Amino acid sequence: MLTVTTHQKTEGNAPAVTTLYVAFELGEREWKLAFTPGLGQRPRHRTIRARDLRRLDEELGAAKRRFHLAPEVPVRSCYEAGREGFWLPRALTARGIVNVVVDASSIEVNRRARRAKADRLDAEKLVEMLVRYAMGGRRVWHVVHVPSEAAEDRRHLERERRELGISKSGNPQLRALMVELAWLWLRYQPESALSRWYEARFAGGGPRLCRIGIVALARKLLIALWRYVEFDEVPAGAVAEAKHESGGVTAA
Repeated sequence: MLTVTTHQKTEGNAPAVTTLYVAFELGEREWKLAFTPGLGQRPRHRTIRARDLRRLDEELGAAKRRFHLAPEVPVRSCYEAGREGFWLPRALTARGIVNVVVDASSIEVNRRARRAKADRLDAEKLVEMLVRYAMGGRRVWHVVHVPSEAAEDRRHLERERRELGISKSGNPQLRALMVELAWLWLRYQPESALSRWYEARFAGGGPRLCRIGIVALARKLLIALWRYVEFDEVPAGAVAEAKHESGGVTAA
């Protein structure tokens, strides 16, 4: 079997692997990961709880140790577009990982050999193709453009209007709760980016425009609070609370 590994020469002309590759098979409850240092190397397989980035960091470190890689070795990753949206590539980029989101319909593969399960490739096949792509094989798939956070937020909001978001056709309890929370946000977080957005667009209008604006703010706030819960990402301009060593909190 031909073995191809990304490497560089070190002292004594001994080859040293310079990249760790990882592919994600994303599920609703769990993610399957496949790690390899190059083609022909038997991948390391792991399954973690979906969206558990702390566990992902641990598995990345474990994979580097398993393949005898230096801790600072760069990581390249990929996953098929469709399930997690685009928060994941941004989270991976923040960790220094070079990620590609793959258009599943473009993948170079025998369609009959695909798994029946949602017609998706498994992580091992994906990581093999990732190595080929990194080595210049651009024909193995098409890469999906990752939109900006603002563009993705607009897409989410438009979807909510059509589905069961904070709208008249949606959950009335959720709508009432988020509208009330939006008013409280304006009162207690006046310097936040969300409050300034509302003030610039709706505060100078009449009562009807203010009602439209507060629902729009509630939608944005729901997304911002979800990001805070999932990724500990404080909404821009918001005054957070700092934790004491004893475990208490105080206003920052």
